Amino acid sequence: MITGQPRPDVFPNDDSLLLDIPEETEIIRSIPTMLSPSEWCRSKSALLGLEVIGGQIGRVIDGVARRAQGWFPPWSWQAAAFRDGMEAASKWGCDVVLSTSYPVISHYVGATLSSSLSCPWVADIRDPLIGDRAWFFRTSLEKKELRRGEHFIANRADAIINVHSNITQDMATRHKNIQRSKFYTVLNGFDPSDLDNAKCKSRKNGEPFVLTYMGTIYPECDISPLLMAVQRLQDDNIHKEVELRLDFYGSHNSRLNTLLESGKYPASSYLGYLSHERVKDVLTASDALVLLVSPLPMGRHIVTGKIFEYIGIQKPILLIGPSESPAAEIVQSLEAGVVIPLGDPHKVRDGIIKLLDTQRNGYEKSFYKNTKELNRYTRRSQASEVAKILSSLV
Repeated sequence: MITGQPRPDVFPNDDSLLLDIPEETEIIRSIPTMLSPSEWCRSKSALLGLEVIGGQIGRVIDGVARRAQGWFPPWSWQAAAFRDGMEAASKWGCDVVLSTSYPVISHYVGATLSSSLSCPWVADIRDPLIGDRAWFFRTSLEKKELRRGEHFIANRADAIINVHSNITQDMATRHKNIQRSKFYTVLNGFDPSDLDNAKCKSRKNGEPFVLTYMGTIYPECDISPLLMAVQRLQDDNIHKEVELRLDFYGSHNSRLNTLLESGKYPASSYLGYLSHERVKDVLTASDALVLLVSPLPMGRHIVTGKIFEYIGIQKPILLIGPSESPAAEIVQSLEAGVVIPLGDPHKVRDGIIKLLDTQRNGYEKSFYKNTKELNRYTRRSQASEVAKILSSLV
């Protein structure tokens, strides 16, 4: 397995990302080197079978850029990864190349290795290249580059994996000249070992009923109805023996802070960013989990990874957003909670009341009754699907 060096500000404890990899897997860390322009041009032009011409062009640029000490292209990792991949293949052999990343950086490496080694190539696209949330904020040049990247993958890869059927369908529709059999869907999921001893626990008398939201709150998701519903239930005191609390965790959100600082919603609080190590403890201590889904068209392309932690912990979910979204589809198929349209505080209030009522009778009688369906979303199940795809090509 060839990997890169993630950003230290995002992944400060980088080595923890590789802890779950089996011992028999050889890990090669490819670090971008101070490549000269000629090396970079040669690696990029190799995708088109034009290494010689690319090298000659690069040598011309070398003469101009020689004074810029330490200059190297931002994607120079590609050349390092290709070199390491060829060395690994000569040592252990290679039957099939699997590349996975967003947007296209490792897929170009996968294509080059596949061509050089004359073996099949599988491109595992974690997020849609076209039509995702960031798409509407990209420049025309960035959109052109991503369209070119998707076209390259669609035409060169022997198999293409997407994380939801909606994304697969959209990509296949844009490339009608490509055989539909090349496109596969393998869902994201959760690792049960990450959530050991974190099952649903009954709330004790006198303890507050805690609703927890984790993640980013996007601008189009109006959180006012949720705050209003929680506060009204707390003020009306319909369930007199239950104190209701709503906790937010995630990156800083100015709109949320503004609403909370108004003093109108004392039952809700923002508790800041939560490290990955603490997520399980907070989820375990919660009685129900809140998920906000974008009401914009892009919502049908978003399969937030947070929902898999939610269902893995087997806590009831209050999903606020369109019922036709991928996240709502998962909640409904698992009977994992309640789906409420965005923007209606009365329906949000009714959804919370339903969670409060079912909590009295025992969650296990109301949610997650179909354990067979839940097993579809484990990493082991998804790894099996990827293995079948690789085996079919080999």
